[in-house]
Amino acid sequence: MTSQFTKSYVGTGYRHDKGEQKGEKTARFRPRIPRDGKYEVRFAYTPGGNRSPNVPVTVISADGRKTVTINQKLTPPLDGRFISLGQHRFLRGGPHEVAVTNAGTTGVVIIDAVQFLPVKVSGKKPVATKTPPVKSPGKPAQLRTLQRQLKALQQQAPGQPKYMSVEEEKAIADTRIHVRGNVHNLGAVAPRGFLQVISLDYRPAFSSKQSGRRELGKWIAHRDNPLTARVLANRLWHWLFGAGLVRTTDNFGTTGELPSHPRLLDYLAARLIQQNWSIKSLLRELVLTRTYRLSSRHDQLGSESDPDNRLLWRMNRRRLDAESLLDAMLAVSGRLRTDLGGPQIRSGTTNDYNYRHDSNRRALYWPVLRNSLPELFKVFDFANPSMVTGRRENSSTTPQALFLMNNPWVLQQADHAAERALGLRHGDHRRMQLIVRATLGRPPTPSELESMLAFVGSENDDRGVRLQKWAQVIQVLLRRSTSDTFGERPCASSAATRKHAKHVTGNLQPSGRSGDRSLWLRPTGTHRAAEHVRLGRTGQPTAAPTAPPPPAGQADHLPVHAGRAEPRRFVRLQAGAGETGR
Repeated sequence: MTSQFTKSYVGTGYRHDKGEQKGEKTARFRPRIPRDGKYEVRFAYTPGGNRSPNVPVTVISADGRKTVTINQKLTPPLDGRFISLGQHRFLRGGPHEVAVTNAGTTGVVIIDAVQFLPVKVSGKKPVATKTPPVKSPGKPAQLRTLQRQLKALQQQAPGQPKYMSVEEEKAIADTRIHVRGNVHNLGAVAPRGFLQVISLDYRPAFSSKQSGRRELGKWIAHRDNPLTARVLANRLWHWLFGAGLVRTTDNFGTTGELPSHPRLLDYLAARLIQQNWSIKSLLRELVLTRTYRLSSRHDQLGSESDPDNRLLWRMNRRRLDAESLLDAMLAVSGRLRTDLGGPQIRSGTTNDYNYRHDSNRRALYWPVLRNSLPELFKVFDFANPSMVTGRRENSSTTPQALFLMNNPWVLQQADHAAERALGLRHGDHRRMQLIVRATLGRPPTPSELESMLAFVGSENDDRGVRLQKWAQVIQVLLRRSTSDTFGERPCASSAATRKHAKHVTGNLQPSGRSGDRSLWLRPTGTHRAAEHVRLGRTGQPTAAPTAPPPPAGQADHLPVHAGRAEPRRFVRLQAGAGETGR
């Protein structure tokens, strides 16, 4: 099967066996050797966590057959693409080939390309003779002209991007303790070292010429460190599901909570290390699970037996964070700038007091100034820039409602959205449907549609009056977006809920279809609805199949995805709390 999913391939793509039909598939590469001699053979593949660790590659040359076993989970050592199969002797026109088979392999076998590089004959290199300089008439003037042109071009060239970083001190020494945090009250010298409470045998020695930051980083990210991978995996779970397996994401100590699923946390930590600490790979694995695609709607039995949803019988209901809310409102107004890179702070800014935030770019590019946060960030629970925050507060307060009712920036976005809606070549009925979907993430109910159309009046009314009424409707929708329930989806039966509560870790299996009835906006304005439960022959809902929990931390038993769900390449324009459609 041809694929272009992993981008480090050679040419236009690579092939794989989908992890199926083991022992039945073989790929052969037959070269056209231009001349007799020795050639270095290189084999290209794209690595990944689901790849096979024991792929046999056989080279048939004039010297005979030689088989090399390749672990395709590891990144190829040559340019990240190729691995050397050794040097072999080939004859022009000979029956030579490189064969790759999936016999006896586990996981997905990848084939990409094979290189045959001639081995150069060693010998002394000829010594070049030095040519004496020659002065040519007119050359100095031409040189000066070229130098002036080069200087002018260098002045016009864009500046190199700058990043805040650290540098080593000229004199490396241990730090003294600051008693009670006072830099002027120094105590004893604290030698550089590692936490003694963590039983980790790996303790690299510090150099007398460097600070030790590199050694500290290696110790933190060492595969035997019991904390780093678990803390990071727990935060990834928190970002996706709204609550971590350890709900105190910033506290794994004795005063924090215990994990609700310790074996699952160990499994995710092992997967993270096995996939070379790739956050993207682990996120992809999590979003393809049935657990991630569960409905967020309450069920009476589940609410009574597990009101805190610690057994993950449903998806947690979550609000959008402040940054996503800002982006969604700009997108509804049609003024969102999606360009990448560039400066974040207005030129001429000398301090962070009374900074005027008026950008139409994504919130990612808005400057975070401790003394001058955007008003929307202050109101909607943005994290304190002076603190490290893994879990933000989640509040519903009166200032949030007043902000959406009276803030000039919100009123301005409503005006722009009204201009955009009336500029569409549709009737009011279709316009209202589109604007409700853009703000609430769902279609309007018949009664809502009737009330809003009656309020905006006839299409023959004065345009100025219509703009004002449409802006008022959109502002109401923006206010409602923070509390509207959208994307209602049916829950599975009580039996299915009980079964899921017992085998929650077994639900971490990739699903080929999404448990979602919520509406999503595509660039074309179409939407897709999907079933939440499968229907049996009797028409009754049946629970999705589950699998036994995976062994904790065992790389040999990690699941391999036989297929991948197509990623959604469109955005739900939602601006607040409600059902979390997946």
